[in-house]
Amino acid sequence: MRSIFFAVVLNTLAPVIFLLAVSFGLSEYHSIAQSSGYENIFEACRIAAGLPQDECGELHFLELARIAAIVALGFGVVVPILMYAVPAVLGRSRITLALFFPLALPFAMIATLLISLSSIAFLGLSGHVILTWVFEIIWPYFYIILGLGGLFLVWVTLAGFGAVFSATPNLAFGSVLPKSAVPELNDLIAETAKELKVKPPKNVVLGLAPNFYITNAETQVIPAKKRLRGRTVFLSATLCRFLNREELKSIIAHELMHYKGGDLTFTRVFFPIYKTIQSVVAQLDASENAAGIFLQLNLAPLHLAFSNAERRISRKRELAADTGAVSVTSPKALANALSKVVVFSGAWQHALRDNADALAMREISTNPAEAVYGYAVYEFSKSFVDDQFDHFSELRMSHPTDTHPTMSERLDNIGFDMSDIERSYFSHYGEHDGAFELKDEDLVADLLGAFIQETMLNYPWVTVPEEEDEEAANLRTVYRLIYQVMTHFIRADGKTLPEEVKSAEAVGRENFANFNPLVFREHVHGMEELVPMPRLAELAGAFLTDSGLDSLEAAARQIIEADGHVDPSEKNMLDEFLIKVKDTRGEAPTVSN
Repeated sequence: MRSIFFAVVLNTLAPVIFLLAVSFGLSEYHSIAQSSGYENIFEACRIAAGLPQDECGELHFLELARIAAIVALGFGVVVPILMYAVPAVLGRSRITLALFFPLALPFAMIATLLISLSSIAFLGLSGHVILTWVFEIIWPYFYIILGLGGLFLVWVTLAGFGAVFSATPNLAFGSVLPKSAVPELNDLIAETAKELKVKPPKNVVLGLAPNFYITNAETQVIPAKKRLRGRTVFLSATLCRFLNREELKSIIAHELMHYKGGDLTFTRVFFPIYKTIQSVVAQLDASENAAGIFLQLNLAPLHLAFSNAERRISRKRELAADTGAVSVTSPKALANALSKVVVFSGAWQHALRDNADALAMREISTNPAEAVYGYAVYEFSKSFVDDQFDHFSELRMSHPTDTHPTMSERLDNIGFDMSDIERSYFSHYGEHDGAFELKDEDLVADLLGAFIQETMLNYPWVTVPEEEDEEAANLRTVYRLIYQVMTHFIRADGKTLPEEVKSAEAVGRENFANFNPLVFREHVHGMEELVPMPRLAELAGAFLTDSGLDSLEAAARQIIEADGHVDPSEKNMLDEFLIKVKDTRGEAPTVSN
């Protein structure tokens, strides 16, 4: 309710100031008139002869303005209350909410504009009364400043109009899935739709963001800039890497149940405007532009009321979709899927951050879905997963259009005990087979483009250097050299042990300022052929400083010792590498003990 209070205070401030100023200013006029036998100054102006007509005219105008101020005072109180109360009452139904919300916004914006302009007018009149009646001066610049302030306030409010009512499509970073690209996925969608007795979605977008959703709002797919209409389901390739077939089917069934339940019609009408008003409120809240405070405070009660209504309706519809999903799969499949989505979604932010750093050196990931999987293996330890489950019951899935219930509510709804969830730990890279494997080269290329675009949207300050940028090229060469040498030692015994990779990353992050786990793991797991060690030694001698070489040697030694056993062949490989480096530099070779 604080939002209503602050809006009322702001809306009524100028009329109250004006009423006080006029009452104070007129008190002396009334006293003079009463001393002459009149009831007040207005009766004196009407009856007495010889009074200056311009002053009487001004007094009558201010009396009318006083009546207008009282009306504005009531309007300023009623508007925020209505903005909260009406949607709070009508928002108990999806139908009334979808019908009323588009009508509420024009009322809110027009009312805010009127309140803003009246506030400027009443502040101006208050200043006029105080300056002319109290101080008996006329300052023209005061009226110029008020006029400019009024124009600026109108501009800010109209800009808010444009932001709210401009049509912005839903953005999906990924690729429209062709029927031939991942046939097992398309077959699973068709199978699930048939079992639920609903039409399959018109479009399937395979993306990277860690969520799943279905919508019939216009959707623009990035980077292809293709606009889709009709029912579109978005599936996360990164999360599918963690789900088995039955778990993915439960997620797909949940999304299709939203279509069966008629939720998409509500979403199409309600969500685009709701999303935009959220954005406008957030921008105004972060802005230092004082002129936007009227719009910000008056939209706040409306936004709060609709947010509460959206949460209430979304909770009901999400639980209904879960019930439908388990009817064609099982409570266990859905519960396990939800746990994996909630626990491992955080890997995406790690990948975005490191991809931003990689792009700054023009390092391009080859397979983002696999990259995120690598974070689950190397960043999300058993203790991390267990910590997530300590407060799992209160967690919620992220979603672009709805507010999801807590995991506790969802599990209770499908009759599944949280203690029966199978916790997933990924201690070895590649030990878990996901619901499907991406083999289509065009699809992988599209997802890579989407990965770059979404990274740059989240990290707008990142710029990809031009190909001829010598500084970035040299830095890229140095780090590729480091990654390759470290990978040689990890693979030296024919095995790629997680302990070795984790140890290498720890020393890499400690010793190399631009060490990037995302790029390093792609060398470890994705590069079949490495540059031969003698050639790497020559490059190290040419490109690495003494401190850089010392750090690389330290990293190699930690990798060798990571499994608790120093293999003589690995030690000899390091000695030969160091000898070759010194030979390249023309230095006397030394052999480590």
